[in-house]
Amino acid sequence: MTLIEIEERRRAPLQNVAKIVKWVSQSRSNSRVTMIHIFFHEFYGKRQHRAEEDLARFVGSLGTQVFSGKFEYIPIHVSMIAEDEGRPTRERARDIAQRVVERVSLVNTLRHPANSV
Repeated sequence: MTLIEIEERRRAPLQNVAKIVKWVSQSRSNSRVTMIHIFFHEFYGKRQHRAEEDLARFVGSLGTQVFSGKFEYIPIHVSMIAEDEGRPTRERARDIAQRVVERVSLVNTLRHPANSV
């Protein structure tokens, strides 16, 4: 199962990771859970917000180590800036979503080259 969590401007991304790690720890299933955690660069790239992201990455990394084979945490930075700010919001949102898909696909290919097409 793959979960994608997108953090645009939230101040507590740690809670999302902790909830998933707790859920994995209590699950009786042997299925693998991959959490892809998207951080928008324009917010989390600023020094005053880095601590929240660092804590989320730390707990995600611990979860990956403790539940090896059952949980994988993949943090990714993506830019929210659309190429042409004059276009309608819907089109800019599609561009950002496409950027997220491309980054997730790239990370998946790098981590699991045998599964790439």
